[in-house]
Amino acid sequence: MTEAQKRHLAARAVAANAADAAELAELLGMLGLTAQEGLAVSEPEPAPPRRRRRSVAQREAARTLSSTLLSAATGH
Repeated sequence: MTEAQKRHLAARAVAANAADAAELAELLGMLGLTAQEGLAVSEPEPAPPRRRRRSVAQREAARTLSSTLLSAATGH
């Protein structure tokens, strides 16, 4: 868990237990937290998975297969 995530959870816990906004502001200040930290934590978007490149033999086989199927479908 990152430091930002820990601070986010702490701010949320304080907010859940504060009696009102004034008490929340006072408690957050005592802990060195801000109301902003209690808002949604932005997490980095995961990188898309890399597609494996087909080998030359696989590409040739796919080309041959598509040619064969196209020929059979068109009657040529």
